[in-house]
Amino acid sequence: MSNRIYSVFVQNVRDRMVTLRINQSKLAETLGVTEGYVSQILNGHRRPGLDSLESFATALSTDPAELIRAHSETTKENVTKSA
Repeated sequence: MSNRIYSVFVQNVRDRMVTLRINQSKLAETLGVTEGYVSQILNGHRRPGLDSLESFATALSTDPAELIRAHSETTKENVTKSA
């Protein structure tokens, strides 16, 4: 996963967590992984593979493509800053 796509993925996961009102602990429980694993992904210490992308999408009740698509100017600005 490229830096740009990864940045978009993390932002979209965070946005979706806010929308669903879930925290890292609940997401980890739904994914069947440790909270530490989710934290590592969201903090840039670990990058998910395609299988994890699908798992995250399922856990967040969305399509995998939605997690790697830049949606707003804010997201695009964040991607540009982190690239």
